[in-house]
Amino acid sequence: MQTEDGRRGLLLDADGIERGYYVDHGVAEDPGFEPFWFAVPAARAMLSEDGSPEPVGELVPGTWYLAVGQRDGALVARTEYGRRGLLRDADGMQRGGSDVAESHARQTLRKAERMAGAVVADPEPGFQPFWFAVPAAREVLSEDGSLEPVGELVPGAWYLAVEQRGPALLAQCSDGRRGLLLDTDGIERG
Repeated sequence: MQTEDGRRGLLLDADGIERGYYVDHGVAEDPGFEPFWFAVPAARAMLSEDGSPEPVGELVPGTWYLAVGQRDGALVARTEYGRRGLLRDADGMQRGGSDVAESHARQTLRKAERMAGAVVADPEPGFQPFWFAVPAAREVLSEDGSLEPVGELVPGAWYLAVEQRGPALLAQCSDGRRGLLLDTDGIERG
């Protein structure tokens, strides 16, 4: 589910909910726009929706993104963490079908399970902080279990692992923000 302010989470008890119709006011220029999943063939900048030329993120090959609308000849793209931006270069992109949506739902469920394990786990006793680097860009999520991103770790930079929480690491970014890194596969210890 997604709240009005863009925060997303899993609703585990759906008993008694009332269904309604989803209307996204003001995002799509084309009132007949149907959201779809897509992947890019090469890294592409995702620009701010306010029209500024500064990128707000990067879309990378091998990841599915959701096109939620169109604006000024660009797609309004949303990442799995809810970050939104404009994709101006849609050349060569691959569209996905219902199998992508199902796969995305399974990945989100696995992520929520890992997050739940990390949130309820006590910090590992005797853990020694260490420096590490990631092989690919990875989001760090809020410690409160909300799946809300608090930062992004990028290759080529070193980060401090301050605690082990179940399968996750509590990582500290260079600006002091801390968050849970759920995907620790392939990290390089310093």
